[in-house]
Amino acid sequence: MQPDNTKLKTLQQLLAEGEQSGDTDYDLDELIGELDTQEAKQMDHIMEDNPDLSYAFVQQSLIAKAEKDAGELETYRFD
Repeated sequence: MQPDNTKLKTLQQLLAEGEQSGDTDYDLDELIGELDTQEAKQMDHIMEDNPDLSYAFVQQSLIAKAEKDAGELETYRFD
């Protein structure tokens, strides 16, 4: 695991590269706000405990769990 200051420098570098690419708008304050949510903290905790899992897999797993908790799942019937 990287020290916090190394993580911050890496994040700042990636944001700078993103801004220079011109592909989309990047806002450091908005990103920090998104990273400071309970969901982001949960994601960070899972990623630190399971470095072998991809970000996308963990993200989709959390989305599926939220859908289940909200009762949005449908029963699948095997024929």
